[in-house]
Amino acid sequence: MDTATMKQRLQNYIAIADDKIIIALYTILESEIEKTLYPLSNYDETTLEMFDQRKENHLQGKSQSYTAEEAIQSVKGLNNTAK
Repeated sequence: MDTATMKQRLQNYIAIADDKIIIALYTILESEIEKTLYPLSNYDETTLEMFDQRKENHLQGKSQSYTAEEAIQSVKGLNNTAK
């Protein structure tokens, strides 16, 4: 059986499965679900706090921010000077 068929069969089963089965399956797959669907959960608490602080600094105008276009131009400028 190929994986596409397996996925479809699992989806069909999950739609009608008993709550106990859903809880068991979720428990088995929870860490993989978290890593795949919620990548920020892969960071430790210190790193998440750093991200929050940087976001706050940005929102309060305390840190330098660049538009996408400014960042692209900066990178292009660095590439041009490296030649």
